[in-house]
Amino acid sequence: MIKTRTLLASFLTAAGILVSTPVAGALTVDPWRVPDRTEISIRNADGTVFSVRGDRPGPALSLAKLYLAYGVLAAGDPADRGAVTHMIRTSDDLTASRLSAKHPSAIADTINRFGLRQSHAGPDWGFGVTTTDDVVQFLTAVRDDPTAAPIIDAMATASPVAADGYQQDYGTAVLPGAWATKFGWSDDGTINATGTYGNGWTAAARTYGPPDQLTRDVHAAVSDSPATQSPEPAGPPLGSSSWAITGAQLKHQVRCADPLNLRNGIPDGMLVSTMLASVLPRC
Repeated sequence: MIKTRTLLASFLTAAGILVSTPVAGALTVDPWRVPDRTEISIRNADGTVFSVRGDRPGPALSLAKLYLAYGVLAAGDPADRGAVTHMIRTSDDLTASRLSAKHPSAIADTINRFGLRQSHAGPDWGFGVTTTDDVVQFLTAVRDDPTAAPIIDAMATASPVAADGYQQDYGTAVLPGAWATKFGWSDDGTINATGTYGNGWTAAARTYGPPDQLTRDVHAAVSDSPATQSPEPAGPPLGSSSWAITGAQLKHQVRCADPLNLRNGIPDGMLVSTMLASVLPRC
């Protein structure tokens, strides 16, 4: 462990040399381009916040599984970890129902723990209420929380097709620099939502309409900050065939072997060679 931490410290100390220029950073939102059917919330790493109807309560859909997952993991039963990962990755309703039955207060506990003022647990996990502001607040709060690590790992490796056959490829997941997303939708597909981690930002959006509508609305209203725009694509999740991952992904990868938080010196939007990342711990 000492050798691993020394290697990690050396790598992070040299991060300015080993990574490339930022590929993505702060996002901005044009409120005039967000139709009333859609809600968007963004929190950038530099502290700037954008919210268009982000405080409007609505169906939590499968984003409630984020709150459920944290509450279950916080309860501390190791046997639940695999189920949580599967539930988030595939948005499996049956697994959510089983976990909710075992931990009936999990969603309410998470809501109370993180002060999600506009969110409320329903009689079952699928009947809760939340806002995009609350989703972003939660995701931002747990980004470096060891308890949430399985949740974020599963978001970063979300299956292209959910357990019920729904495509998981829309909304905030298509923004530049997006690398981990939880998708949510109503049973009839007429309400869709996403919560996403990106390079230097966290975002959530919901629309009263199909998934491609959410994608269009997000694309129309959200853009890179002019100071950080770049034509280079963001690095994909670790384990892909690409030559690089992002700083945000590397920081998540090594979090358990970095007690001094040296990783915080790496900008989220920088690119790190997968060859270099492969010699570091993966939590």
